Amino acid sequence: MGYTEMIIYSEDYLGKDNAYGAPEVQRINGDYMNSEFIIDRIYDGEYTGKDGETYYESYRWEYDVAAEDRNENVVDIQIIVERYENGDYKTG
Repeated sequence: MGYTEMIIYSEDYLGKDNAYGAPEVQRINGDYMNSEFIIDRIYDGEYTGKDGETYYESYRWEYDVAAEDRNENVVDIQIIVERYENGDYKTG
């Protein structure tokens, strides 16, 4: 169960040139139960660590294109996020 229900096609970082005005956005394109989606991880609170690397204080998830279930209801984004963060998907 689960593993084949979600496919991730691509993951890109958009940088500062994004619709949210955020310092960084990670865009993930995929398919959940035969419904394509695009989710964005929007980072906020950019700062430079003592090691010179860039870090962020927080992030949030938003749909750019929402996945829908068989009844055309929007799938709760948290379901997709949890599967993504747990590696419960295949790539395609």
